[in-house]
Amino acid sequence: DRHRILSRLATLVEERAEEVAWILVREGGKTITFARAEVGRAVETLRISAEEARRMGGEVIPLDWTPGNEGRLAITRRMPIGPVLGIIPFNFPLNLACHKLGPAVASGNSFILKPASATPVSGLVLGDLLLEAGYPPEALSVVPCPGERAERLAGDPRIAFLSFTGSPGVGWNLKRIAWEKKVSLELGGNAAVIVHEDALVPYAAGRIVTGGFVNAGQVCISVQRVFLHRNIYEEACRGIVELVAGLKVGDPREESCEVGPMINAEAAAAAYEKVLEAEREGARVI
Repeated sequence: DRHRILSRLATLVEERAEEVAWILVREGGKTITFARAEVGRAVETLRISAEEARRMGGEVIPLDWTPGNEGRLAITRRMPIGPVLGIIPFNFPLNLACHKLGPAVASGNSFILKPASATPVSGLVLGDLLLEAGYPPEALSVVPCPGERAERLAGDPRIAFLSFTGSPGVGWNLKRIAWEKKVSLELGGNAAVIVHEDALVPYAAGRIVTGGFVNAGQVCISVQRVFLHRNIYEEACRGIVELVAGLKVGDPREESCEVGPMINAEAAAAAYEKVLEAEREGARVI
């Protein structure tokens, strides 16, 4: 049943892929091209989860390595842990929801999805589709709510497992609140790129720009630091600057748009302040 439901869910998302992609554009400002890619990734996430639902059996362990246990075997089974709470950020509101929902359903657990406050619609649509695929209504809740109410969910003793993706400050705070539970945290990164002197510099520059500016830079593994060998430093800088200058910034609904808006004005202001801070500390804007 779990395999069938998740397979059906993947098909339903795929059938409504264009509609769901436009939801991602409208609620989060993601470019339509990148939104379509996220929907495709979500479908694959659900299909992989469906496959894993068939593989969660157990083990047969021989016990005859100690005297008196000749001919005896131990059999282990993997059991559902209980209600799972998945809290997701705004930057990949569909696929990251599937990252948590897919394994929870595959292993037979009830599931509570807390979408990001800025991007709740895709989560609600995903919940509707999961019910349409045949998951019991009693086993699913999608709860758009402010962060402080999510803390109450995380601390509720009835929740068996907390899976959180988001900022380190929020994640570690939730772990403290849910200290008795099993907790999984994915807390962003500080991704570095190293380009040595024997690299293909134009290719490296292209990957750096793509990795730094896709989804307006709002990706936990976006390029955040670049180390260039001194022998190719000037060439690489020129290449990066030329490619950034050529990025099409604007309305994310347009097919040609490569960089849309950030999630809100506060996020944009915070990013700009980091540029100003770097300048104050001696950085040179190129």
